[in-house]
This record gives sequence, structure tokens and C-alpha cells, in this order.
Amino acid sequence: MARLIAALLLSSTLLIGLVQITQAAPPPPKPPGGSRCGSTTCAASANLTFKDLDKVFDPKIGTPGKTITMTLRAGTEPYKEQLTATDAFMEIPLYGEQKLVSFDPLKTNWTLRDSNARTLLIDIGRMTPGQEGTIQIVTTVPTDLNRPIMEMNLLLNWNDATGSKRKGWNVLLPLNVPLPGPVVLPDVPSGSSSKMPTTGPFAAQPVPPADQYNSIESWYIPATHHNLSGDFLTYWLEHGSVLVLGYPISEKFQEQESGLVIQYFERGILEAHPENGEPYNVLLKSLGRESDKATEAITPDNAPAPGSVFYPETGHWMDGRFVDYWSKNGGLAQFGFPIAEPTIEGNKLVQWTERARFELDISSAFTPLVQLGLVGNEFAQIKGYLPK
Repeated sequence: MARLIAALLLSSTLLIGLVQITQAAPPPPKPPGGSRCGSTTCAASANLTFKDLDKVFDPKIGTPGKTITMTLRAGTEPYKEQLTATDAFMEIPLYGEQKLVSFDPLKTNWTLRDSNARTLLIDIGRMTPGQEGTIQIVTTVPTDLNRPIMEMNLLLNWNDATGSKRKGWNVLLPLNVPLPGPVVLPDVPSGSSSKMPTTGPFAAQPVPPADQYNSIESWYIPATHHNLSGDFLTYWLEHGSVLVLGYPISEKFQEQESGLVIQYFERGILEAHPENGEPYNVLLKSLGRESDKATEAITPDNAPAPGSVFYPETGHWMDGRFVDYWSKNGGLAQFGFPIAEPTIEGNKLVQWTERARFELDISSAFTPLVQLGLVGNEFAQIKGYLPK
């Protein structure tokens, strides 16, 4: 909360034109327990994980004040060398007025430590390679969230031969609540036959009542008719806000392919990584990599332009004007390394990094400003979320 308040104070005038600068940060650490990768490349670990995250809630839409059943299936996923986990336990924070109704270990011997605690701790104990188990937890749906979605954290903790591990996932439950009015939908562009979505996370959201318009934890962005809250709001404010990432073009939602909670912005996509802990619990999606923009590495023999910097990690030069923007707005932790050489596309100098596309209008008579490309918009169109 303190970080969010500080970010709000720093950004109070940002939307009327002030540029917020953040210092370059060290690269994000590898997630505890390793990354999600194939069995031929991962290091040894017990590597516990939640499975079937799309089947957690019953019913699929919650009603405030009613009960919801959570079916949690935990087990191991393959690593290069599977280890045995000891002292394993689940960690599930409850939110608002959410209350535990019942805990059912089903066929496991897993136990709930304290039924009155605000964070549910379920002891698993020892888990051998290939072992898994399923439990069910019934809670009430809180009535005091004042939003159409409930976000819950699921965390797994354990020890193995390589040390202590902690991994986290987010799951989202849509809530059956009346939407505050009036509903204001964006206009369809003049001369366009394409229709914006009217349902789902990319649909325009209604304007909240005046007393809920902007709170300390949630902002409504009228420019794109979307909400921004929690860790995503904090990250947006601390990493350049609209001047770097643009406005949100979706609500947060759970991506089917990865299971991650994400939110689309005009110039990028934010991913929740609660397993990393602050300040790396939110990261920009690696759109450069996922869009196959990486090119073959080159040698550092000759700099392509004065001020360029060579990054041996990926074998590419970054244009000096991009280096300055890169370092002042988050650096490696924000954008990743360059994965291609600068190229001229029309009147722009363009360069891809792992998580962004840097652009410079070289036709301008004035001192050109570096901007990030609208890769969030483009990726949403490629995925079919928004019309082209």
C-alpha cells in the first residue's frame, strides 16, 4: 500500500504531460523453483505446481454473499531431475469479507492449520516425484469488493535438496454484480465497419459512480473505458504510465495458454508473477520473443552509429538514442535486451527488444522523441481480441 500511495503522489500530474523517470533496475531473478520449461533444460527441483487452474471455481461466476467451491489440484511437473518436496504447504489469502465455510481433504492426508485465519495454510508435507492430490475449499463470495471480478492468489511453498521454494499463481472469478451506470461505449471509428467487442475483457467498461471513480487501489481510465488496479496500477504508475505503456485496452484476465493473469495496454502487456515477489511480481510480456522478431546475433566489431552499445547477451547493438530511453525508463528489467539490429521502416528507426519495440521518427524537423510501438494493440488484433 505504501508503494502505491507513493506512486500516486509521484504521478498526480502525469496525465497532463509530466514525464516520470525511473532508474534502471537489475534483471529480474529466476522464479523460485525454476522457470516453466521442458525437462531437457530445467534444473533439478521438486517443482510443485497447481493444475487445472481453469477448473478451480464452481460455479464459474460468483454471487456476492453466496458460497463458491474451489477445487485445488496440486502436484509436480517434469524437470530435468525431479526431487522430493518436504514441508510443503498451500497458502491462500482470503479477501474482504470472504469467509471459510468448509475444508475437504478428499483422498489426501493434507490438513488445514487454522480455520479462523485470514490466510488459509494447508499442510501437504512430503510430496514425491509424480505425486499429486486434490482438495476442496468452500468459501463465501465477499460482498465488499466493489468490482465485477475477484482475484485470488494461490501459493505453494516447499523445501527440497536445492533449498526453500515459493511459487504463486493468480485465478480470477467473475462476479454476478450489477454494473454501475451509465454505460458509455466508445464510438466506432468513422468509415469503419468493424465493431468493438461488447463482452469480455476488451469490452468498454461502464463509468463507476462518482465515489468509486478513482480510489487508492483502482483507477477508471475514461480514454479507453477500462479499469486499472492493484499491482498493475502500481507498475503502470512507477514505469512511465501513459507516456511509456499507453492506456489499458482491456481489463485484467487469465490467459488460457499460460494461466497467467494479464492486462493489455496500448504499448505492451503486463503479466502477474506473484512467485517472484516485489519488485518483479509484474513484468512486461516478452512480445518481441513471442512475435519471432529476434534475428541472428552479430559480432561487436563495428558500431553501427555513434553512441551505440553492444549487448553480448543477445549479440546485438542498440542505437544510442534508444539506449538513453531504455536506461531512463526501466532498462533491462522493463524492456529486456535488444534482439535485433535497428532498421529503417518508412520514416521511422525501429528496434526490437525482448519486451518492446522502440521507434524514432527520423523525418521530423524537430529533435525526435523515442516512443514505444503500439505492440499491445497489434498483438490484441493478431489474437482476434480487437478488430483490425
